[in-house]
Amino acid sequence: MTVRTLEAAGAALAEAFPGSLMVVGDLSKKGGGAFPPHKSHRGGHDADIGLFRLGEPWKLRFTHVAPDMLDAERTWWLIRHLIDTGRVERILVDWSLQRPLYEEARRQGVPEEVLTEWFQYPRRRWKAEGLIRHYPGHKHHLHIRFTEPEDEAIL
Repeated sequence: MTVRTLEAAGAALAEAFPGSLMVVGDLSKKGGGAFPPHKSHRGGHDADIGLFRLGEPWKLRFTHVAPDMLDAERTWWLIRHLIDTGRVERILVDWSLQRPLYEEARRQGVPEEVLTEWFQYPRRRWKAEGLIRHYPGHKHHLHIRFTEPEDEAIL
């Protein structure tokens, strides 16, 4: 289910932003289990997705993205698309990148109460609240934890 969700998101992204590609990194090991250096990625419900940089429609690998270089429109579009699937449990991204994403979501008309539910920002980085949260080491990718549907077996 995770792979199908990502394939659909990638196709929708390419349609919404022609020339854009979604770079998917680690998912899980075949058969599941420990997958160093990850603390998760054990059962096929986690995915690492590259962030979008301004002026670059795609990259073949993850690269560090500073807040002023983040293509917040495209990145927020992808996050919102994934949230709208109803399958997202958590999104991890560096604290420094949450502000431009939050501002883009607000610009697109996301109501304040929804922003509060979805974003850890503007709360402190140590406040474990919101669907979108800070986690160290996520300046070049989003970590998406998908929910486990009742009808899907864990790998």
